[in-house]
Amino acid sequence: MTRAAGFPKPVHPARLARDGATALAIKLGSAGLTFLSLVCLARWLGPEAYGRYAAAQSLGMVLAVLASAGLPVLALRRLPALLVTGEAPVFLRALFAGFALASLAVALLVLPLSGVLALSGSPFAAILALGLVLAVPLGMAEVLSHVLRARGEILRALAPRDLLWRVGLCLAVLACLALGIEGSAAGAVALAAALLLAALGFQRVKIRSSGDASGGSCNSLKVISESRWIAAASLSASLLPHLSVVVVGAVLSFAEAGLFFAAQRTAALLQLPLVAANMRAAPLISEAWGRGEVSEIRTICATVATGSSLLVLAGLALILHSGGAILGIFDPAYADRGPILALLALGPLASALCGPTGYVMLMTGHEKATVGLHLVTQGAALACVALAGATWGLPGAAAGTAAGLAGWNLAAAVWARRKLEIDPTVLSILGPRRHHAH
Repeated sequence: MTRAAGFPKPVHPARLARDGATALAIKLGSAGLTFLSLVCLARWLGPEAYGRYAAAQSLGMVLAVLASAGLPVLALRRLPALLVTGEAPVFLRALFAGFALASLAVALLVLPLSGVLALSGSPFAAILALGLVLAVPLGMAEVLSHVLRARGEILRALAPRDLLWRVGLCLAVLACLALGIEGSAAGAVALAAALLLAALGFQRVKIRSSGDASGGSCNSLKVISESRWIAAASLSASLLPHLSVVVVGAVLSFAEAGLFFAAQRTAALLQLPLVAANMRAAPLISEAWGRGEVSEIRTICATVATGSSLLVLAGLALILHSGGAILGIFDPAYADRGPILALLALGPLASALCGPTGYVMLMTGHEKATVGLHLVTQGAALACVALAGATWGLPGAAAGTAAGLAGWNLAAAVWARRKLEIDPTVLSILGPRRHHAH
């Protein structure tokens, strides 16, 4: 197949590795800051309030996906070509207007529901309202980050949220501890949301100053309509990692949810190598698919899966050796719960071994298939978390979470091999299969 007009030249593995290394360096810095901020919050709030904060942040992440309406991934898919043709300004105006419209719709949905829960005396009324407070800045962070990633500006895409916000949150919480200010879930959420908005202000100004967000007509409804299946795919992907914390709080207690959240967020650090590589790989997969160069996608997947798997295995070894001590940093009472962390760490290992499965599906335009696979695997996993958690406590919930993440990645990898003739897993390094590009 000939190269489509307007697409950039193919990227070499060396460039992918270089950009991925930049993203990884930022993500590693963010990982340390994220860990420190969560430790500070746990020490400031105490087990019960920390569990409530954990549930609120988890719900906020789900609501942020709703508010972003699939627009971040749409930006990754369309901007690389639009930047060449000069149509990026019109698209970006529609993108930001669409985010504002979707955020308003989420607020109109959540606020009445929170009121109904409050009338019934449910403790989740406040949790839902606090989640909404976090949802808008978290959603905007995703939109801005993906826009800049599509332009190849990895540093500007990641620094405000991953570095500036984390530093500010750590300093603010440490100041509260030093001043003896009593912590609460509501106070922690308000503080986190305000600091994130402040950090993203720099990013928003930079995008506008480039001229990309001005001029042209705006059709936000058309953009949202175009991204509806992407939104469904993103939402279905967020169900297990975030709602599992809420489920644990419902079937066990908020104190147990706090421990589960600490272990889950710590285990999620193992996903950083894959996440960092995907920062650059996603737009490259989109570009290669647009040119019809399937072999280049295979090269990208092999590079991502191999590098991330090696790093995750090293991290897993550390967790197996010192998992209890790591959790004890959050609260001394967590020090004997190392097996919970080890179980949760198996999920990121499966993700790394399977490679950029989700982005292979999304960047090639298969949102509907992505939604179907996610709903089946994540829905089954959430049911497993609830049942196993109620039966065996946190070990059951952790095992269900890890199994759900592994199940999704395996299902997506099998789908990609059968439908796209692309093997995104680490096994692709054993040798290329003979495919026929379509």
